[in-house]
Amino acid sequence: MLSGANGLELQTSDSKTYALAGDAASIRVGDRVKLKGSKVKKTKATTGDQIFRVASMNKDYGPCKANATAAANSTP
Repeated sequence: MLSGANGLELQTSDSKTYALAGDAASIRVGDRVKLKGSKVKKTKATTGDQIFRVASMNKDYGPCKANATAAANSTP
C-alpha cells in the first residue's frame, strides 16, 4: 500500500497503481494484503487514477519487507 494524493493506493505485483475506494479503513500504508473487490471501469469523461473498489480484505501479510528495511536503516 502506498499513500497517494487522494488517499491509499494499491500497487499490484505487475506495477499497476489503483486508488482505493470502499472498505479500506483497516488497510495501512506499507502492508501487503490480499483484497476482494473490483476495478472501476474508466469512461471517456473520467480523469485521474484507476480505481479499485474494496469489498473486503482477505489476508493481511504484514508490513512489506522493503519498507521495514528502509525504515530500520534510516533510524539514527
